[in-house]
Amino acid sequence: RDHSTWADGAAKFEAGTAPFIEAVALGTAIEYLASLGWDNIARHEQALSQYAHDRLSKIDGLKIYGPAVEQKCAIASFTVEGVHPHDMADLLDRQGIAVRAGHHCTMPLHDHFGLTATTRASFGLYNTQAEVDSLVSGITAAQKIFKR
Repeated sequence: RDHSTWADGAAKFEAGTAPFIEAVALGTAIEYLASLGWDNIARHEQALSQYAHDRLSKIDGLKIYGPAVEQKCAIASFTVEGVHPHDMADLLDRQGIAVRAGHHCTMPLHDHFGLTATTRASFGLYNTQAEVDSLVSGITAAQKIFKR
């Protein structure tokens, strides 16, 4: 209770049991992804991202931030006029749609754009166009709540 004893070298920074279960699971996950084909995953995510950007860009009052869809990974950070990003994330969550809201560790960029936060949707190999359609429906439903 009145002192500590430290291990030597790198071991002094490791608390508790080594994450060996996670290491085994990571290997299994990599094998699964490799079996799908990295190029196939990239094509799917790029196509889904393009679909999402096309659909989102048609929503009145919605602004997408970031580079062109071809120049980034499968994400869409956006704001909706009249709806705070945290409110948007909460309303989408209530519909079973998972997004994130906040500054996403890009505070200088948000300051540059004069933003307090954005809502961000991320897409992966497990997502579908139907889920993008649900996101779009969820956003328009949120706009109705805020009478946009």
